[in-house]
Amino acid sequence: MTLTMEAVLQRARPVLPVLVLEDIGLAVDLAGALQAGGVEVLEVTLRTERALDALAAIRQAFPQLLVGAGTLIHSAQFAEARDAGAQFAVSPGLTERLAAAAEGAGLPYLPGVMTLDGGIASTDGGYSAGDMAFLLEWKSDLAIDAAIVRMIRLYSRVHLLTRAGAFEVILEKYRLGTSGKSTVNCLVTAQLSA
Repeated sequence: MTLTMEAVLQRARPVLPVLVLEDIGLAVDLAGALQAGGVEVLEVTLRTERALDALAAIRQAFPQLLVGAGTLIHSAQFAEARDAGAQFAVSPGLTERLAAAAEGAGLPYLPGVMTLDGGIASTDGGYSAGDMAFLLEWKSDLAIDAAIVRMIRLYSRVHLLTRAGAFEVILEKYRLGTSGKSTVNCLVTAQLSA
């Protein structure tokens, strides 16, 4: 059975730890502690020199965990992540080259979407079919753009990945949820460093 991004997001609920790792020994210890606490899915960002080594070490130590690579911003990173053992990929945006690289690497792919154009490009690229996952970088002074609300209302089911507290603000401010056309689910991301 082929792993899909939908399956990754379902298994990740309610929290998806996003790991920024420099020390491989601490990375394995952190992954072990997260697994012991019930976490089944985690993301290792490719923002450090040792990230791919840490991802490989975690996969070797905990083969039952779903481990993805995040912050992929160059097309070559998709093959590198796959070769290190990544089971899915996350990028902060969507370009044709990134999408092609994800497909070429055979990784389920979650592109970050912040605009209506990005949402449509993601749908057109086959990354959603009635469902949409948004990576929403939340800052307390950030006003939610009307395009985000239009995207939420455009899709039948939305998976919103954001930091704790932001989801409730969005639901309250725009009166979104399970009423009406869309069902909005939240997956809270928690950044951890080691």
